[in-house]
Amino acid sequence: LLRRLKCDVEIELPSKRVYVVYAAMTAEQIKYNKMIADKSLSRKLPAREARGGMANPNPESSLDNTMMQMRKCCNHPYLFEAPVDDSGDWIVDERLVQASGKMILLDKMLKTLKEHGHKVLIF
Repeated sequence: LLRRLKCDVEIELPSKRVYVVYAAMTAEQIKYNKMIADKSLSRKLPAREARGGMANPNPESSLDNTMMQMRKCCNHPYLFEAPVDDSGDWIVDERLVQASGKMILLDKMLKTLKEHGHKVLIF
């Protein structure tokens, strides 16, 4: 892992431009998202019934966990289960890009930007 500070990379950086771009989830991400939602829902219903219909005494903890799991799912499904080879090493190939909607979009954007002669700095 190579880490540099912005000041170490380029002294005269152009002003930052911010673009909000939406990326669709892949089928694998949608599958994980549904599993997360179903699991959290099925966990809450029996516990609520056992307490006579009362709400979870600490609903923030389960909601935070569910939201964090969904956030991981939106970032990349390999954050749950990355493919490994027989020796236990991570498999790094095109599937790494194709598994995440954000990575697919980034891949397309980087190719287009390179073709047009733009420079990109990702932190």
